[in-house]
Amino acid sequence: MAAIISLFEIILLCVGATLFIATPGVKFSEAVSSGIVLAFIILSCIFQTAFLIGQPSLAFILEGFTIIGCLLILKKQKKYLILYYHKCKSFYRQNKLISILLLISWIYLGLQAILLPPANWDSMTYNLARVLLFQQEKSLYLSNITTFRQAVFPVSSDILHHIFLRYYTDYGIGIFSFLAYISVGFGTYALSRRYTSCEISLMATLVIVSLPEFVYQATSTKNDIITVAAAIFCFLTVHRLLEKLNINDLILLILCLLFGFSSKTTFMAFIIPFTLLFGLLLLRKYRLGIWIKLISQNRWSLILLIVPAFILSQIWLFIHNYNFWGGWSGPNSEVLKYQQSSGLKGGIANLVRYIFQTCDFLNPSDIIFNRIFGFTISGTLQKIYEYFLAPVLGDAGLHKDYSFNILWQLHEDGSWFGPFGFLLIIPGIIYSILTGPKSLKALSLTLLGYVFIVVYQIVWMPWNNRFFSLFFASSGVCIAYLIKSVKIRQNLLIKIIKYTSIFILFFSCAINSNKPLLLSPNKILTGSDLIPFKWPYTVVNDSIWAKTNLGSNRLYYAERHYGDQRVSLFTKLIPVDSKIALVTGENTWIYHYLLLNPDVKFTSVSLSSLKSSALEFDYILCLQLKCNLNNIPPNSSVLWYSTSSTQQGKLIQLKR
Repeated sequence: MAAIISLFEIILLCVGATLFIATPGVKFSEAVSSGIVLAFIILSCIFQTAFLIGQPSLAFILEGFTIIGCLLILKKQKKYLILYYHKCKSFYRQNKLISILLLISWIYLGLQAILLPPANWDSMTYNLARVLLFQQEKSLYLSNITTFRQAVFPVSSDILHHIFLRYYTDYGIGIFSFLAYISVGFGTYALSRRYTSCEISLMATLVIVSLPEFVYQATSTKNDIITVAAAIFCFLTVHRLLEKLNINDLILLILCLLFGFSSKTTFMAFIIPFTLLFGLLLLRKYRLGIWIKLISQNRWSLILLIVPAFILSQIWLFIHNYNFWGGWSGPNSEVLKYQQSSGLKGGIANLVRYIFQTCDFLNPSDIIFNRIFGFTISGTLQKIYEYFLAPVLGDAGLHKDYSFNILWQLHEDGSWFGPFGFLLIIPGIIYSILTGPKSLKALSLTLLGYVFIVVYQIVWMPWNNRFFSLFFASSGVCIAYLIKSVKIRQNLLIKIIKYTSIFILFFSCAINSNKPLLLSPNKILTGSDLIPFKWPYTVVNDSIWAKTNLGSNRLYYAERHYGDQRVSLFTKLIPVDSKIALVTGENTWIYHYLLLNPDVKFTSVSLSSLKSSALEFDYILCLQLKCNLNNIPPNSSVLWYSTSSTQQGKLIQLKR
């Protein structure tokens, strides 16, 4: 019930924010896209404010006032609800088949986001785990942590999950990623409509919402997809400002730029070129006197902006990081591990590697080529790189623990952006830079600048695909502009792209290594274990819906990760109000322990300090370490012990 109430609140906030954006000059798609992100910003500010004050329960009061405001907006702007209903109805009549296919896939993704338990590795260690630690400590300043990532990273997107986790339920937890995905889809259509026809805009939107990595992120709990929605919001808002300078859009733009940065620090790679390029366009169009007049006439609005801007800026967090960890973004020794240190050569080397990875024609094409011709496309690309480029580039730009490999994987951490990422998006951006109007050139150069900063600053790692979601998923308008220029058989080309995109979308929805609809991807693509099999038993039991019992088994991913039922066993053994010394490795999954035991106090303790502090606790939970505890009280007893070599664990009851 708590999850249902939270979902209803989120939808109400999105509708209210959409109607707030709605004006006679704003299209339906633009209002929906911007309204979703604005709802995120409002909710994030509410939660951060409550935690910074040290009173998380204050959020309920602030949410109450916000809901009242949304209801008043609904009453005032109800004419737009009727108008938007008729627009949706008209769109459906004109694009019946596409609408049905798109609706089927989006409903399925929505069900995944709401019903399935979270599975992302980063979320288990810090994205979601840190929110539960915020709740335990009633503060956003964490020192009781198992990894520095829980304490030092910006919180604006992660804190959104508090709306569910404060009830210690994670049903519905993926709704923010799914709504961000929807926001990008609507925003792509809205941006494209500024430059092209409805038909081409719809085609471009279908390309973007079918990008495999983007589809996988639509049901995740990572923050990358939210930064994409923020980027689209900024593009839409700055286009409105270029049409007519007004204080509302200026404030919204400032807040969204801060929200994107406070969701993920790599968003700064977007802010820098965006501010330079669009700032130049705005300054050229509006004289200095106009800006001074706008500011002087709206000084109270700008003064009120200071509080949410300060909260979203994360200055308070960066100061704490510097004082506590020695660096604004965390321990300098850890930060340096992920900074590319080979200079220009490393940046060029990484750019070349990412171009090779962008040539992603999906795993099935590799299987087909291998069976017909005896080689794979990805393997051929790998050999070309190793033979011609590896001797020149060497290890420049690489993380010291990884070697460069081209793998077309079918899950969030390893997938790229499908064939259209290489065949349409990159040519579209280049074409827009060369021939587009000034605003489109600025948009394309912003995306290109983002890529250059990322490849120069961050070392290459196998899962860096997520950093490029902003580049690929924000580029739909460039695809639309490219196809608009095609004069020969344009209608046929549009249809081919449309229905190929729909096929890729359905494929990505169904074939996901972490969340297979029916058979697991390996069985489908390689044919292993398919003959003989019993229909429907084999197929049904391989589905994520069967494995999680339609999502009711919230520990499915924990049990798969650990290889046992240690989390549920811990919950049964540990009484309420117990004090637990948590001894873990840097990358331990602690999320499920925190989620299922809200009345237990967890304190992260190192092995070296346990000798002097053991008597402060009732139990010791040791995970992913050998945990040879020779200095605990002699009467203590081991309640549970795992001999697994990769997922060691021990639960010890201390006797005082």
